[in-house]
Amino acid sequence: MLQLLVGKMKATFLWASPNGGATNSSRFTGLPGGNRDNNGTFDRVELDGVWWSSSESATQGAWMRAIGFVNGSIGRAGFHKTFGYSVRCIKN
Repeated sequence: MLQLLVGKMKATFLWASPNGGATNSSRFTGLPGGNRDNNGTFDRVELDGVWWSSSESATQGAWMRAIGFVNGSIGRAGFHKTFGYSVRCIKN
């Protein structure tokens, strides 16, 4: 069931193959930008979509939200602000 819900948020392109269950029916168009760690190394492009939230998890940290490729997971975790994740701009 969770994989079906995650598929509604995933873009139907750019994810590693097979991108099973991806429909983008929510029109979120989640792209797999991966992440940049605090040493500047990029990782997991085409495998994970990871976005900063606007909420801080600690003085030097913020919450991120992630969509995973392998098991169709979705999650939240707090990371230091030196990590690099995607951002989503919304027009008012």
